[in-house]
This record gives sequence, C-alpha cells and structure tokens, in this order.
Amino acid sequence: MGEDAASPFLCGGCGKDPAFAGTAMTYEQFKNQVTGKRAEVLGIGVSNLPLIDFLLECGMTVRAREKKSEDA
Repeated sequence: MGEDAASPFLCGGCGKDPAFAGTAMTYEQFKNQVTGKRAEVLGIGVSNLPLIDFLLECGMTVRAREKKSEDA
C-alpha cells in the first residue's frame, strides 16, 4: 500500500475521535489513528495475509490466529 495522500479510507468511528466519524481520510491520517494500536485477525488464509501486512505497515501490533490445526 503506497502512501498516496489522495487515497481515502472511510472511517466508521476511528477510535474516540468524532472528527473522523463517517468521513474519508487519507492513508497518512488513517495510519496516524491506528499506529500503536492492537488488532486481532481470525484466520491466516490467503485473503488475510495482505490485511496482516497492511496492519503491520501501519504500525499496529497484530495477533493472527488460525482455528485449523497445522496437521489438517
């Protein structure tokens, strides 16, 4: 994900900052809101690997879990 200032993200609540609720924000604004926060991703499949990479790139602490055992 590039740091294109023109690429908006829609924020549904963005923490407790009402200034961003329901508004579009740039990548940098989004990154500033989530840096240092935690996220948990359920399912480490092909579709979630890019999400995990993106969250890490944004400076989040990510815990990823898989329900299936490694033997399956």
